[in-house]
Amino acid sequence: MVIQSIQFLIDFFTVSAQNFVHEFMKSKGVDVTSLPWLPRRLYVAGSSPAEVREHLPPSHRTAAQEIILLPPVEDASLSTFKTQQILPVRIWVRIKHGLYKGDIGFVEQSDATNAILVVAPHKHPYNLPQQSGEKSLFCNEMAILAGLTLEPIMSPTGVDIGFTCGGHDFIYGLLRLTVPTHSVTMVELPHPDKIAFHMIADFERPFVEQTVHLFSAQFWRELNPVEICRGDLHSSQGNLVNVEWHK
Repeated sequence: MVIQSIQFLIDFFTVSAQNFVHEFMKSKGVDVTSLPWLPRRLYVAGSSPAEVREHLPPSHRTAAQEIILLPPVEDASLSTFKTQQILPVRIWVRIKHGLYKGDIGFVEQSDATNAILVVAPHKHPYNLPQQSGEKSLFCNEMAILAGLTLEPIMSPTGVDIGFTCGGHDFIYGLLRLTVPTHSVTMVELPHPDKIAFHMIADFERPFVEQTVHLFSAQFWRELNPVEICRGDLHSSQGNLVNVEWHK
């Protein structure tokens, strides 16, 4: 009799535990999947929760929460993801490898293999070797002084938003960086310092401002004084009586 392999999900208490178990299982040939926007979860194929638990390294068997059978609807979505591996767009991700390791990027596009991120550039076509790695916005005046060719980049509405220079696209002074989909992990609310160049560049202003606002809202407490900044009650002041996520 052949026992069918089905999908189970495991939530871990920390991202580091998930990363370790993910790499451990892959090294053992286990069918395991992670999603960049769920950094504490793994999806593991097996015949039973007991079998899946046996795949866990002994050092991390207490780092995982209950092993749950994946609901059919989510199982279908996971199967689609595994065949396409497409990230959502207009989200923040952290880069895990290379020169941009640890940096936060905005997902502009994604396909089955790669994602196009918008990040603060570390390298510029006009840099001297000793300047490589310094983070700063692209400067078209510096590129012109260096004798480089600039090709304008237009938005879908026909507005100039940047330049192609040295084989790279720079929009609003930021770099369009292509990375493998598996080399990033989603960050729901990055620290404002991590997206400071996105703010300076005036890139996707409403989205960036919302990110900063929601990051700040994590630290609001009941009875904090506030002022309403939109709607019919604009400029009215009061005190918080309850704080829930996103409202």
